[in-house]
Amino acid sequence: MENIMVKVKLLFIAVVFLLLISGCAPKYFYHTTHLSSELKITNEYKSDAQIDSLIYPYKAQLDSTMNIVLAVCDTILTKDKPSSNLGNFFCDAIKYIAEKKTGSSIDLAIVNYGGIRLNMISAGNITLGKVYELMPFDNQLVILKIKGDTLATVLDIIAAQGGWPVSGVNFTIKKNSAVNIFINNKTFDITQTYTLVVSDYIANGGDNLNMLKNIPQQKIGFLMRDALVDYLKDMNVQGHKIVANNTQRIKNVE
Repeated sequence: MENIMVKVKLLFIAVVFLLLISGCAPKYFYHTTHLSSELKITNEYKSDAQIDSLIYPYKAQLDSTMNIVLAVCDTILTKDKPSSNLGNFFCDAIKYIAEKKTGSSIDLAIVNYGGIRLNMISAGNITLGKVYELMPFDNQLVILKIKGDTLATVLDIIAAQGGWPVSGVNFTIKKNSAVNIFINNKTFDITQTYTLVVSDYIANGGDNLNMLKNIPQQKIGFLMRDALVDYLKDMNVQGHKIVANNTQRIKNVE
């Protein structure tokens, strides 16, 4: 898997480099004009056969790699609030891989709503390119040991924002707060410490979760995107389709 990712990155860099080289001639620059005191940018690039022929082998190889089928999904996955099957899939995947990589149990996984960059994945083949669209950022998986009172604050923030993708936790939104909380089907205990997997963006306080910044981080040296890829490959090897989990893990009482 690591070899594929390295190959993709090198091919991408090669294509970008060639595109930049092609911009050395004046006719390939982006031109700017002033209009109504605002800077307008227009793309006057015209196709050049010589440049296109130089880029094509790299682009073709990159396209071929991105079209690798990782798994098959049984139905459409959609992103929505307060809960959705695309969010469930995403969080189940990172929780599964975090447990696999560490050999330890993970209580719950959380992904910020904006961290999932596609609103929908069609039924059928899920390709490597689709995973890159879903998670284009090089965010790392991070494991936190989080105290119950801090976790309660996190869940309240998620509730106030209308719900985020989660795995291992269920709760109800009432008056912008999280109530009736269950962790792995057990009543939430504010005196306990829980194991949480998130992105390094969230662990470093992103999306108003500043209370997480001072918690020691266990980094497992694995990208969230790679976790999605490995999860899909594992499901495929095991002969399973990706089955849409439509469980409403977060519900809005109002």
